[in-house]
Amino acid sequence: MNDKRAEKRAADSGEFVLECRDLVRHFPVKGTKKVVQAVNDVSLSFRPGETVALVGESGSGKSTIGRMILDLLKPTSGDVLYQGRPLAGMNRQEYRDYRAGVQAVFQDPYDSLNPTKTVLSTVREPLKRLGLEESAADGLRRAMEALETVGLGDITRKTRPHDLSGSARQRVGIARALVTRPRFIVLDEPTSALSPIARAEVMKALHEVQQATGVSYLFITHDLAIVESLARRVAVMYLGRVVEMGTAEEVFRLRAHPYTEALLGSVLFPDPERLAGFSVLRGEIPSPIDLPRGCAFRTRCPIATDECEEGVPALATATGTDHLVACIERDTRSQGLHLATTMEGNQNT
Repeated sequence: MNDKRAEKRAADSGEFVLECRDLVRHFPVKGTKKVVQAVNDVSLSFRPGETVALVGESGSGKSTIGRMILDLLKPTSGDVLYQGRPLAGMNRQEYRDYRAGVQAVFQDPYDSLNPTKTVLSTVREPLKRLGLEESAADGLRRAMEALETVGLGDITRKTRPHDLSGSARQRVGIARALVTRPRFIVLDEPTSALSPIARAEVMKALHEVQQATGVSYLFITHDLAIVESLARRVAVMYLGRVVEMGTAEEVFRLRAHPYTEALLGSVLFPDPERLAGFSVLRGEIPSPIDLPRGCAFRTRCPIATDECEEGVPALATATGTDHLVACIERDTRSQGLHLATTMEGNQNT
C-alpha cells in the first residue's frame, strides 16, 4: 500500500479536517551558522472526530508542531492545511474561518486563565475577538452553552478562576476553545499540571465533548499512560521526527521501534506483567543542534548496528502491519513482533 497516495486521495475527498505536510522548523542559533532542528519532515492527518496523540520526551518537537498548526510559528518549509487549504495561501475570510475552526487548550490552567476576568468573560473572549457574536447577549448565551458542555453549567456571572478547582479551571479552558464551535483543537499537555483525580475528570470531559461535537484533537503528551483512553492513532516523535505511527492498539502491542518500546517501559501500568521484556531508555537525548549521524536514536538504542550510521531511516510500512516505522531493523523486528502478538491473540481466543 502506498500510504502517501492513500492520504492524498483522502485529502482530495475532503476526508481530513487538518493536515501537516512535510513540516520542517529550524531555529537559527544566534552568532553561529548552526540551527536547532526542532522538526524535520513531519506529516500528520486528522479525520473528523479523531484523536491523534503525539508522544515523546521533552525536546522531541511536539509542541513546535502544535504551534505551527495554530499559526503561532511559521514552518521553515512544508504546509499546514485546514479543510484542504494551505494556511499560507488563505484569503481573509478563509483565514477567519480557520481561526474560528482551530483552537487550543494549554498545559497550565492556572497560567492560561486571566485571574482579573470572570469565567464567563474569559470563555466569551474568542467570540468578541473574532467578531462571531451577534450581540453581548448572544455571546453570553454561547459562553454558557460551552460551559454546560464541559459540566460547568452552574457558573455565575461573578465566578472567577480562583473560585474553581484545577479540574474546573481546565474545563473552563476547554469551554473557551469550544465557544467558536471548532472542528479541531490542539491539546498541549492539557492534564500534566493536574492531580490524578483532576486528570481523570478532564479526560472524561474531553471524551464527552468529542462524542457530542465531533471535534478532532491533536493530543500532545509525554504520558503514554493516558493515551490509550482517548487516542485512536499515535505518532511517536524523537528529535524532530516521527519514528512510529499507527493505531493506539498497534503501537502499544507491536512497539516496532525500539524508542517506542523504551517509552512504554517507563510507564507505570496497573498490571506489571505488561512491562515484562521491555527495554529501558538509557542516556540523554542528543542536542538538536548537533544530531548524531544516521539514525538519531542509535546513540541510545539497544539494537543499533553500524548500518544505523549510514542514513536517516525513512518512515515506511512495517511488514505485516498497517502502521509506519522508521527503523533500519524494522523488517526483522516487526515480523517477529507481529508473529508474537498474533500467536498471543490466538492463545487468548
